[in-house]
Amino acid sequence: MSENSLDWTIHPGVHWAEAIAEDRRTQREIAGEMGISEKHLSQICRGASLPSAEMTVRFCRVLGLPIELMWTLACNYRLSLALGKQDITNEVKT
Repeated sequence: MSENSLDWTIHPGVHWAEAIAEDRRTQREIAGEMGISEKHLSQICRGASLPSAEMTVRFCRVLGLPIELMWTLACNYRLSLALGKQDITNEVKT
């Protein structure tokens, strides 16, 4: 990591929730199209669960988002936590 890198991180679910908010479908509809429960999708969006690679691919295909970008966000979050960066997810949630 570069010396200019941030000392904090946010859960990838924040980005998922933002993408859902910008879509015309409900969270329930999106979860159905992904083949998962609304509860599971909600857990990811709330930061209670980390998305797997498979869930990220499904989510991105349903919403038409760039898979590599969304997966990179998830991987960077995991790495940041391992490096001891502060998780400020609860501070940025609305």
